[in-house]
Amino acid sequence: MLVFDVLASGPQMPNVSGDTTLEGVVEDVVYQSPDGFAVVRMSADGESEPVTATGSLGSVRVGERLRLAGRFSSHPRYGPQFQARSATLVPPTSAEGVVRYLGSGLIKGVRERTAKKIVDSLGPEALERICEEPDALQGVPGLGHKRAGEIVRLVRSRRDEADVLSFLQGHDVGPAIARRILKRFGSDTVRVVRSDPYRLAEEVRGVGFLRADRIARALGIPPGDPRRAAAAVLHLLTKGADDGHCFLPCEELLQRSATLEVDRDVARDAIPALAERGHVVVEDEAIFAIGLHQAERRLAASLRALAAPRRPLPDAAERAGRIAGELGLSPAQARALHSTLEAGLVVLTGGPGTGKTTTLRAVVRLHEALGHKVLLSAPTGRAAKRMSEATGRPALTIHRLLEWIPAEGTFRRNRETPLDGDLFVVDEASMLDVSLADQLLDAIPPSASVLLVGDVDQLPSVGPGRVLGDVIASGVARVVSLSEIFRQAALSGIVQNAHRVDRGEMIVSSPDAQGDFHYVRVEEPARIVRLIAEATASRIPRAFGLHPVADVQVLCPMIRGDVGVERLNEVLQNELNPRGEAGPGVFRVGDKVMQLRNDYDRDVFNGDLGMVRRVAAGEVFVDVDGREVIYEVDDLADLTLAYACTIHKAQGSEFPATVIALSTQHYVLLGRNLLYTAITRARRLCVVIGSSRAVRRAISQEGTRLRYTRLDERLAGVRVRR
Repeated sequence: MLVFDVLASGPQMPNVSGDTTLEGVVEDVVYQSPDGFAVVRMSADGESEPVTATGSLGSVRVGERLRLAGRFSSHPRYGPQFQARSATLVPPTSAEGVVRYLGSGLIKGVRERTAKKIVDSLGPEALERICEEPDALQGVPGLGHKRAGEIVRLVRSRRDEADVLSFLQGHDVGPAIARRILKRFGSDTVRVVRSDPYRLAEEVRGVGFLRADRIARALGIPPGDPRRAAAAVLHLLTKGADDGHCFLPCEELLQRSATLEVDRDVARDAIPALAERGHVVVEDEAIFAIGLHQAERRLAASLRALAAPRRPLPDAAERAGRIAGELGLSPAQARALHSTLEAGLVVLTGGPGTGKTTTLRAVVRLHEALGHKVLLSAPTGRAAKRMSEATGRPALTIHRLLEWIPAEGTFRRNRETPLDGDLFVVDEASMLDVSLADQLLDAIPPSASVLLVGDVDQLPSVGPGRVLGDVIASGVARVVSLSEIFRQAALSGIVQNAHRVDRGEMIVSSPDAQGDFHYVRVEEPARIVRLIAEATASRIPRAFGLHPVADVQVLCPMIRGDVGVERLNEVLQNELNPRGEAGPGVFRVGDKVMQLRNDYDRDVFNGDLGMVRRVAAGEVFVDVDGREVIYEVDDLADLTLAYACTIHKAQGSEFPATVIALSTQHYVLLGRNLLYTAITRARRLCVVIGSSRAVRRAISQEGTRLRYTRLDERLAGVRVRR
C-alpha cells in the first residue's frame, strides 16, 4: 500500500549520567508535598554555589544535613539541579547547624532565640543529649516544662524516623516505599522487619515477596524458614491472580514454589498454617487466597438470586413488540428485548456489526417507557462514555456508580446501602473480573434485573476470573447471541476482518488505499518499529486526516522486547513529542499517558488515558477527560507513556485509528481473541503491521488460556467440597 511505502529510521537515545553522591546542609525548603516530594536549596560539600535538589526527601527541615544519591541534570525551566534517588538524614553536629535545625519551625513556638539558648546550655551535642537524657532541658532559661516535653518528643521522633529510613534504605528499600513501611508500623518498624520481614509483603503496598525476601536474606533468615514458605505461597497466589486465576491447584502451586527455591514439603506444610490464619481457603485441591474465594462465592450467590424469572407488567410485551418494529430489530434482537422483561439476569453477546448498540437503545427505551429506573455502567471510563453517546443517557464507571469513599477505603453502595434502580445494564461485560463483579452485584437489590452486554470472543478480564464466560457456560442466565451482520457494518473492512479472525481465517487488506483496514507484512522487528513510527507520525495523519496523538493508538501484545510497548513508547515519544518540556522521570509536557492501577483517591482508574499539560516543582499535571489530576514523584510508578499500550489495556476502549504491532517475539501471547480484540478497538481505521508468521500464529490459536475459576460450578449448583 502506497501510504506505508517508506520506512523511518529509529530515534537515538540520549546519554544519561550515572549516580553520584551529594551531602550538605538544607538552607531552604522551596517546596514540599504531603507525600514526601521536596525541592530544597543546599550548601553542598565541595560546591561553591548552593545546589537545588529534588526528589523523595521526606519532611526535610532547614538546618538538617542530607546525604543524597542521584545525578545532576539540567531542567529546561528551572536550570541545573540534583535529582535524588535516595536520601539519608544526617543530624547536624555543629552548634550553628543545631540552632538552625531547632529554630527552623520543626517545633511550634521554638525559634532561633530559644534554639540558641538550648545550644548555649547543652553544647553542639544538644540533639544527642535531648534524646538520651530526659531532664537535659530543665536547666535551659525560660523554657517551660510543656515546651521542653514537646521538644524532647519531636527530636526523638525525628531521630527515630531518620534511623528507620536509614535502616530500610540500607536494605535497598527506596524512600517512597520506606515511608509507606514507616507509616504502617511506626516506631515498631525495625522490630517488625527484623522479626518477620515477610510481613512487609503482606501489609505494605509496593513491597512484594522478592523485595521482602532480599531483606530477609540480608538479615540471615534461612531459605527453609516456614515464614518464607508461607510468604512464597501468598506471593504465588497473587501472581496467579495477575494471570487471571481465582485459585491454583495444589500441585501446580507446589511446582511453582520450586522456582522460588522453596522446598515442596515446606510449602505444603505452609498451606494449612495459612488457612488457619485466615489467609487462604482449601477446596479439594484448589488453593484460594481468602479474598478471591469470598468474592467468588458471594458473586455466585448474587447472580443466582437475580436469575429468577420475572413477571412482566401488563402490556409490556406489546410495548416491546411495537418498539422492535419501529426500530427494525431482527428476531434475535427482539428476543433480547423481550428477555429483559422475563428474566432477572440476561446476557446479550455478539461481535462487531451485529446490532448490540441498537438493541441496547431499544432496551433503555422500553424500560423507561414502563417507568423503570435504568442505570447504565461499564468497567472503564472510555466504555462508559461510548455507552452514554450510544444511548443518549448518562453512564458511569462501575467505580463511580458504587461511590467510592477515599477516607474509608470502601464503596458507599453495598448490600446494606444498595443502589436504587430497576434495570442495571453493564456494557463491556467481558472486562468484569470476579472482585469488581462481586462488588457491583452486592449493591444491586435482588428485585432488580441485570443485563450484561459484551463480546464473549474478546479477551477475558485483566483481573482474575472469566465472569461473562462462566455466566454463559453455567446456563443460569437468559443468553441471547447476535450473529447477523447488518448491511452497513458488512461493508467495513474492520468488521469483516474481525469476523474472519473469529472464524480462523487470514486477514486481508481493503481493496483501495482509502479503505479502513490494511495489513502490512514486515518480518524484522526493527523494521516493524520504524514503520509503526512512520505510519503513526506522518502517513496516517496525511492520508486520513487523523491526529497522530489524539486519534491514533498503537497496540501491542507485550510490554518488553524489541517490539514491545516500552520500546514503541520510547520511539514514538521522540517522534511525536521531541521538544516537550521535561518533567520527572520519562515524562514531558504533551505526552500521552495512562493510569496503571485504580486510584480511588484521585478518581482515576486502570487504563484511563490522559495528556501531560504541565510540570512544576516535580509534579506532573495530567488532563484526564477534561479534569486535572496531579501526580507527585512517588505516584509516577502508577503512570506510563501511552502512545503505545498493550491490547489488554485497550479493552473497553475504542479509538479512531489503531496500529497493531505483531512480531514473532510475541509468540507465547499470540491468540485469536487477542487479535480479534485489537481489531475491534478501531472505529475508522485499523492497520496491522507485522510478521505473517505472527499473524497466522494468532489466528490459529483458538480459545482463551485456561483460567482456574469455580464460578461456573457454583452457578450451576455443582457441590464444591472443602
